Amino acid sequence: MKKILLDCRLLNEGNSGISLWLRSNLEGMLSAFSDCEIILLTDKSDNLGMLESYPNVTVQILFSKFKHLPHFIEKILYVFWELPNAMKSLKGDLLISPYYDFLVPRFYNKKAIITVHDLCFWDVPNFYNFKTKIFHYLVFWLNRLKKVKIITVSETSKANIKNRFKLDSDVIYNSYVDDWRNFVVDEIELLSIKEKFNIYKKNVFLYTGGIDLRKNLDGLIESFNIFNQSKKNCLLVITGEIPKTKRFQRLRDRLRENKNIRLVGKISFRELGVFYSEIATAVINVSCYEGFGRSNLEAKCFGVPLLCSDIPVFKEIMEDYPTYCNPYS
Repeated sequence: MKKILLDCRLLNEGNSGISLWLRSNLEGMLSAFSDCEIILLTDKSDNLGMLESYPNVTVQILFSKFKHLPHFIEKILYVFWELPNAMKSLKGDLLISPYYDFLVPRFYNKKAIITVHDLCFWDVPNFYNFKTKIFHYLVFWLNRLKKVKIITVSETSKANIKNRFKLDSDVIYNSYVDDWRNFVVDEIELLSIKEKFNIYKKNVFLYTGGIDLRKNLDGLIESFNIFNQSKKNCLLVITGEIPKTKRFQRLRDRLRENKNIRLVGKISFRELGVFYSEIATAVINVSCYEGFGRSNLEAKCFGVPLLCSDIPVFKEIMEDYPTYCNPYS
């Protein structure tokens, strides 16, 4: 029986684009390899109850020895040390990863599939510091030498990969919105969440697209402040956590000073659904660059009005559903 290694380290990373893409396609992957032994490599076993119905699946927990170190250092050690060691001991016939910022080891001479969600470090490099760009350039270049198979998440990203690197890839879309079907919220749960996050204003604009400089949060805040001067009774809710680095200091200061903007931090999948279904007046996503645009799809799933950037990938995925805008003006 062939052995498949599936890297699931980001499966439980909240509501990030990569984790939700993996979650939406995981059962399909498991079904496709039903005649193989499948080993899921992860650093935590949360939310893996779905695997109980797959007798050919086991979970290998990689207990990191480097959690106390800064995130960037921990990531490098995971890429160059922990994951390769696990692969060496498990001797898989195929490796599948939902991202590309890890290194397929030199000793690994079997097939590998990596996922390239976007080329942000190449297409919009001004949003990233030098060490982050060099790290991603290096591991992608080294993985190309191993002639890995590439999958991506949109036709836009597929074209970008082809144009920049002359590499072919296959598209697997994000289909996890099926999880929202028949989503029901009772009054007690709604009141509990409103109280938890102190949300009582009538008009709530929701942003759930993640915290990164390319997400254009400065532009979003500036536009909301201008809009709110005339509307008054509006609240902008932003989910996620702001990195504690100098590059995000200005953003932290602006949020701290504005009583009409609420940073609610990381929220659960259930809470996210309540925000979409019962609280949000509209969803806003004015990102300058994306590979897919998870929050746009969520807004459409719940029938919430959407204002988003007029970038190519949003037009590919959302077609005529949103109201489009120029993220640079």
